[in-house]
Amino acid sequence: MIHLLRNFSIRGKLMFIIMATVSATILLGGGVLVVRYATVAWGQEAARLTTLGKAVSSNIAAAVAFDDPASAEETLAAFAVDSSILAAQVYKGRGELFARYAAPGSTPTPAPAAFAVPAAGTALVWSSSGDLLRDDVMYVSGPILLDGDRIGTIRIDADLRQIRTAFWVDVGLLSLIFLMAGLAALILSSLLQGIVSEPIARLAQATRDITRTRNYRLRVAKLGDDEVGDLIDGFNEMLRQIGIRDDQLETRKSQLEVAANAMESTSDAIMITDKQLKIVSVNRAFTAMTRYAKEEAVGRTPQFLLAKRQEPNLLAGVLDQVAAAGHWQGEILACRRDGEEFPQRTGVGQVLDGSGEVSHYVFVSSDISQYKRYEASLEYLAHHDPLTALPNRGRFREQLGEAIARADRRNEQIGVLFIDLDHFKAINDSLGHAVGDQLLVEAAARIRDCLRNSDIVARQGGDEFTVLLDNVSSRHDAGQVAEKIVVQTARPFHLAGKELLVSASIGVACYPEDGMDEETLMKNADMAMYEAKMQGRNRYRHVSTGKGEDLPDSAN
Repeated sequence: MIHLLRNFSIRGKLMFIIMATVSATILLGGGVLVVRYATVAWGQEAARLTTLGKAVSSNIAAAVAFDDPASAEETLAAFAVDSSILAAQVYKGRGELFARYAAPGSTPTPAPAAFAVPAAGTALVWSSSGDLLRDDVMYVSGPILLDGDRIGTIRIDADLRQIRTAFWVDVGLLSLIFLMAGLAALILSSLLQGIVSEPIARLAQATRDITRTRNYRLRVAKLGDDEVGDLIDGFNEMLRQIGIRDDQLETRKSQLEVAANAMESTSDAIMITDKQLKIVSVNRAFTAMTRYAKEEAVGRTPQFLLAKRQEPNLLAGVLDQVAAAGHWQGEILACRRDGEEFPQRTGVGQVLDGSGEVSHYVFVSSDISQYKRYEASLEYLAHHDPLTALPNRGRFREQLGEAIARADRRNEQIGVLFIDLDHFKAINDSLGHAVGDQLLVEAAARIRDCLRNSDIVARQGGDEFTVLLDNVSSRHDAGQVAEKIVVQTARPFHLAGKELLVSASIGVACYPEDGMDEETLMKNADMAMYEAKMQGRNRYRHVSTGKGEDLPDSAN
């Protein structure tokens, strides 16, 4: 029954509850009133008969005492005035029938020839028996007293049918009143339940409409300020809040779509991790750069992307800086899927949730291998001669300064050679710059072959070269190297089908004898080189003494 009631509409449930309540009230109230009315009617009739019996017993006491049944029956005949009394009997002290009365026209109930004497303690008590709703006759009996002593018993038989008929008439009227009251309550409750169920029905219909259309701008009309009205207000406010959040979600959805498209379209590799650094998403650029498919990366930590040479605790340090500053940017040595290592520039940012806690990390990286190569190329060009691939003037000055500092710490000597190719201008002007460039390259190679691995040769520009001799034992050793270069340079060069002859004029200066800094050493070596040229070329000279070995000038 309860299961079926759950499937009823609210209107049906209210009607059922009202009808059940009214019916139960009528049945229970009517039953109580009927029982109460029957009890009262029975008590009133018993009291009336008891009073009447007491009056007759006092009048008949003398007849019983003098054993005068006729007088007793005359007294009992007084009951004829009461149509409800069917019969009356008088019994003597031991219970023998003494006198009796039967109403005219009635069929008297056979009277017992003897009457049981009441037990001690109850002899002076009046009693009644019978049931108003089941019996037709009520029996009332009581003592006949003379000077306080019981000398007999009187019993009165009364007709209950008249009382019962009046009782049922009253019960019928009462039931009719209850029925009319129940109908009135039913009609009134039907009207009242409509007031309750109608706004709830509207609320239910609005819920169905919203579920079907997803239109959160619908509202339910409020019909009153009762609890249902409060419920409707709450429902409408909930719809308003849902509408706002739905708009926000739509906006966020559009933003996410734009962000997703931008993420897939950007040339930078993007990797998103959760707060435990587990990768949750990567873009196409990430796959192209690392050669790892999305499925191979998701669920792993970025540690697997780092090159073996990279510091193992790099990520922990990066996250510490992100926590402190909100972001980090730097260069990382990464490793592709095939094992190739490459440099990448990476920026790391954090995403916070509504409570301000980190929910995700975003890594944005770009492959800077080409940039590094370009940077190295620029660095190389900034410090090397593009024709001979030798260090240039600036780089040689830096290396000379470093060598002087090192020699000063170690108490060593270094030598500086300033070399100028004799007759180069004539060959360059007559045979062209291409042949001149080839000659410079060959001459640089011959000079390089005359040096140790620790020595440095640089091109100053034009046909001038410089040599840094690291940790020489003496000035004589520097002179021997210069002599070797003079000899090698004087050998013929075979270029463009021709045999070309040049020579070298070399100036020699040594640290610390000929200068304590690179500027002084270079200046003195240059001066010694010009001295060698003035003395006939194809030779070397020391700056301090002007001594050196004269070799034949082989240039034409």
